[in-house]
Amino acid sequence: MTLIYTDTYYLSYMNIERSSDLKNFPLLQTSITLTLILAALWVFHDYFAFFLTLLIVSISFFVLLISYIVEFIEPTKIPKWYFQFMWTLIIIPVVLAVLFGLIYGFSYDWMKIF
Repeated sequence: MTLIYTDTYYLSYMNIERSSDLKNFPLLQTSITLTLILAALWVFHDYFAFFLTLLIVSISFFVLLISYIVEFIEPTKIPKWYFQFMWTLIIIPVVLAVLFGLIYGFSYDWMKIF
């Protein structure tokens, strides 16, 4: 005996599965850890933090863009926490870069020629 699922049932099952996965992923702890590590890098080594911020944001942005395109073309079982985590990887480094840029006056030691 085979079961044939309608599209509505499948989509509602996907939404239930996505919301239950969200409860299992430690998004808050991961965000706090990322914030503390990047803030420590900005305090102690702004050169490395600047380029690490560029790297994290650019890679996360393009992976998120590709994920949204793929999700638009064909809905998959990508959990909701994945998209939230990718947005977190974009927003936190940008906010920290702006915050520490304001603190340093956007004039870093490694940007000065002489």
